Amino acid sequence: MGLYWEIASGQRRQGYAAEAGQALIDHGFQRLKLRRIVAMTRYDNAASIGVMRKLGMRVEHNLLPDPPWLQVVGIIESSSDFGSRLFNG
Repeated sequence: MGLYWEIASGQRRQGYAAEAGQALIDHGFQRLKLRRIVAMTRYDNAASIGVMRKLGMRVEHNLLPDPPWLQVVGIIESSSDFGSRLFNG
């Protein structure tokens, strides 16, 4: 499952993307029982990379420049999924 956010320029830097992202992550893991959620952006989008980090995502860089929207990937995995793998092999 992927997250996407775009905030109107006059509303940026007020925590809306992180707040909405956290609500979607919580819903995805608790209600939808997702195992992994990702977000993608460009190398130069420091604000979105910051939101990924604030959400607890592991941030990875794509070594290839294309496609531009897949240059940086944020990944978060369900902690309940980690536990089941630890105890069930």
